Amino acid sequence: MKFMVVEDFFDGFVNLEQSFKDIKTYDFQSHPEQQKPSKEVENKSNSLWPGYRSEELKKINPFLVALTVNTYHQKFGNFIPYYEKFNVYTHFRYEKDNAGEFAHYDSPDSNWSMLVYLSKTNLESGTRLYDKNKNTIADIKFVQNRAFIFDSNYLHSAVNNHGTNIDNGRLTLNLFWR
Repeated sequence: MKFMVVEDFFDGFVNLEQSFKDIKTYDFQSHPEQQKPSKEVENKSNSLWPGYRSEELKKINPFLVALTVNTYHQKFGNFIPYYEKFNVYTHFRYEKDNAGEFAHYDSPDSNWSMLVYLSKTNLESGTRLYDKNKNTIADIKFVQNRAFIFDSNYLHSAVNNHGTNIDNGRLTLNLFWR
């Protein structure tokens, strides 16, 4: 399998937590970048991702991007080859977003994806990876400040979005390398 999990990704996370919560997010329809469709979209809604996503962080918060990239290199080492091109977003989902959740591949432009779970730990939530027959091959639990990197060719989905606001919902940092 081509994935890896690192606990306690950001050093001093307690000092960063509010910075992630303060980033403005948009639903798919009003997102300034209007995301490209993923390789495989299995739901029939007019949204290609549920919940709310920030603009590309390189545009709006280069400090957090630099910190994330530096931390990635410290914590993951040479797990994946070096890629110059990448995108970084925060992604917030409420419990109500479960209805729009679906198994998917990330953008056809992505080779690797990484999630950092930013909200409080919720062991009923997380991310699942599937094989081509949709059998679960990994079930990563939502633990605050856990980073999870995986090959973008894995079919995957969020599990049990939760909460009703930024303080108790599912907030992640999403990176896509190409």
